[in-house]
Amino acid sequence: MSSGRFDNVTKTKIKTPYGTVIKQTRYEEDSNPDVEYKVRPICSYCKEPVDCYCFNECDYELGNALEGAIELLQFGFVCDNPQCIIKQGLDNNPELTNQLILNYGEDVWSISNAILDSWPDWDEGPEECGV
Repeated sequence: MSSGRFDNVTKTKIKTPYGTVIKQTRYEEDSNPDVEYKVRPICSYCKEPVDCYCFNECDYELGNALEGAIELLQFGFVCDNPQCIIKQGLDNNPELTNQLILNYGEDVWSISNAILDSWPDWDEGPEECGV
């Protein structure tokens, strides 16, 4: 019988003023630990959970994956509910949103899709992951 290093994963909850970050450290045999931070933001309007996002420490040059996770929670997300997207549009770009409401009437899906199309692409965002 031999004893030695074994594969192991630890999870730590980090409470912040903006929500909880899960730090997951994977200790694999004969390698350095792999550290990943997971966050699940909530919708700023309906308060329902939004997709989970992962920040892997090895993807950050200066090891600021935790800062990225906290910033994401602080940023404020909107879920895919068309009513929440329209509310966000009215708060942040009322001229465009009111024009879309005039164009599409009560078709909330067309209004929300047009609002989503007006948002800039997120080039360097975190990847979605499962929690």
